[in-house]
Amino acid sequence: SGELRALPMRVYAVIGKNFGDEGKGLAVDYFALHGKKTLVVRHNGGAQSGHTVVQKTSGRKRFVFHELSAGSCRGADTLWIDSFYPDIYKLGEEIRNFQEIFGFCPDIYGMENVCITVPDDVLLNMALESSRGSSRHGSCGMGINECDLRTNAGFGLTLRQIWGMNESSLYYALLRLRTQYTAKRLQAIAGSLTAEADEYVQLLSNNNVLLNAAEAIISNMKHVKLLTDADLRKKLRSIDTLIFETGQGLLLDRNNTVYMPYVTASDTGLTNPCFFLSRFGLKLDEAVYVSRTYVTRHGAGPL
Repeated sequence: SGELRALPMRVYAVIGKNFGDEGKGLAVDYFALHGKKTLVVRHNGGAQSGHTVVQKTSGRKRFVFHELSAGSCRGADTLWIDSFYPDIYKLGEEIRNFQEIFGFCPDIYGMENVCITVPDDVLLNMALESSRGSSRHGSCGMGINECDLRTNAGFGLTLRQIWGMNESSLYYALLRLRTQYTAKRLQAIAGSLTAEADEYVQLLSNNNVLLNAAEAIISNMKHVKLLTDADLRKKLRSIDTLIFETGQGLLLDRNNTVYMPYVTASDTGLTNPCFFLSRFGLKLDEAVYVSRTYVTRHGAGPL
């Protein structure tokens, strides 16, 4: 820890001050531009974030980042830590789109205990949200809250577990989750579901959904490099700029009781970065709070 603390590394945490759309992607892109060897940490939420970067000096190339970091245009690598829930099923499309525009893709690293979202998380999410009618929570439908509930209930599926699987073994792992967890979760929320949720409930019993997901996830895992704690310590020694890229704004923090239930299922402030830095014996140099001269809010909830 002492060795890492002494490294000539600049550490930033980019945090949105409002409900999102503050320009977090732009800020991450800026700090990555000024680093020679940059690693950007995705530390909260998952694929529901949409951070837009436009490079006006290169033919106005525009990209919206979900799981890759917003520093990717500058060649910064991405690191997922265990408070981030990636959607490996969707990752392949994002990488292909990025490569088509920029002609390359920086490395993606994931700590081995990172838990992923699975199709049932998304379907449960959409079943509940579609049933709320005018009382919708404003969910993006990416299953982050359901993933968080499942993982905390002891049914998380980690990158390390997936690493040793083929399509068949992952399919059966997803099927076990459906049998052991999803069925009970569906029973628990049955009283909250309306006819609008029928299509999602039907898909929760369609095993082809899991077969297709298993195939895509195993294929997309080739883009992810797993890191143990020891691997990450070694990686950090070669980094001169470390940036924490927050997925949602402060007003959507899970602990913001004022805006319940229109919040996200994650910590959107300094909690995750500080925990990570403390664990690896590092310190935060600068917390960057991003805002605009106006405030916007997508989806449901007061403004």
